[in-house]
Amino acid sequence: NKNIADSVINRVAQLVELNQLNLPPDYSPANALRAAYLVLLETTDANKKPVLETCTNESIANALFDMVVQGLSAAKRQGAFIAYGSKLIFQRMYAGTVAIAKRDAGVVEVNANVIYDGDTFQYEVLPNGRTIVSKHEQSIANIDANKIVGAYATVVFNDGSTNTEVMSMAQIRAAWAMNRNTNPTHNKFPDEMA
Repeated sequence: NKNIADSVINRVAQLVELNQLNLPPDYSPANALRAAYLVLLETTDANKKPVLETCTNESIANALFDMVVQGLSAAKRQGAFIAYGSKLIFQRMYAGTVAIAKRDAGVVEVNANVIYDGDTFQYEVLPNGRTIVSKHEQSIANIDANKIVGAYATVVFNDGSTNTEVMSMAQIRAAWAMNRNTNPTHNKFPDEMA
């Protein structure tokens, strides 16, 4: 199976040489693929069997290639390899989405916050359609994973402008329900996952 990673490295090199694949300037596909191989050695499927034994070589190669095309690293927890039956996929995670936003969309930082029952929270939708949080006061006494009413994230861009997305807990749970597999992390750490 190590040959799969090597074949993906060779294919990526060919595509880059032919100008058919553009990679971020500070991204080393060979390093990312070698590190991904080490991650794959410890990755198991739903039956706790190694994905390198249960998934098809083609799907493993495609998952590795998908990671490289996005310019991400599984070793940096920017995505995860997940088996669906005998098919392996690379699923981008929050850190990967933030990395892409910083690299490609002029994002400086992303700040996410949870809104708990008892917090003072106000937001406005400006005439231009942008949302801003005008007030969020929180007491440590309000922090309770069972009393989350919503969450928001504010993206700060290079030019100083911001964009905020606010979601109620009902909206967050509806988004979680769209996941193919039940994720116990959502139940154990709903504040972090929100």
